[in-house]
Amino acid sequence: MKTTSDALDVLFKFINDSIIKPTVSGGIYKLKRPTSSTLEDVVINSVALGDSNYQEGVLNVNVYVPNITVNNSSLPNTARIKAIENACKVLQEVYGEGYSFWVSSTSIYEETDIKSHYINNRIEFRFIG
Repeated sequence: MKTTSDALDVLFKFINDSIIKPTVSGGIYKLKRPTSSTLEDVVINSVALGDSNYQEGVLNVNVYVPNITVNNSSLPNTARIKAIENACKVLQEVYGEGYSFWVSSTSIYEETDIKSHYINNRIEFRFIG
């Protein structure tokens, strides 16, 4: 039986080997983003992973994008958000040896405390066999 950590490892490796890595200015992390980071970081976390023989679960790929300052206002950097969303299209539907995953939804959320927005890619994940 596979674990949540196994699913995180699969997604982590996939993202590190994809167009997403050179598109973002920061790093790729499991579970938590460095507290002081002001870069475009990718954070992979898990919502749930079943424990039956046919394991399915939900993971998140959150990509943080620092805001830009315009006329002393902190605003979303929509150009970078769009570029990163386009790079994340590689997550749309993936089939690997013993697993598959796909994006079930994408949303953009504001993080006012850190003057950033993040793109949330909700990933449906399945271990096969």
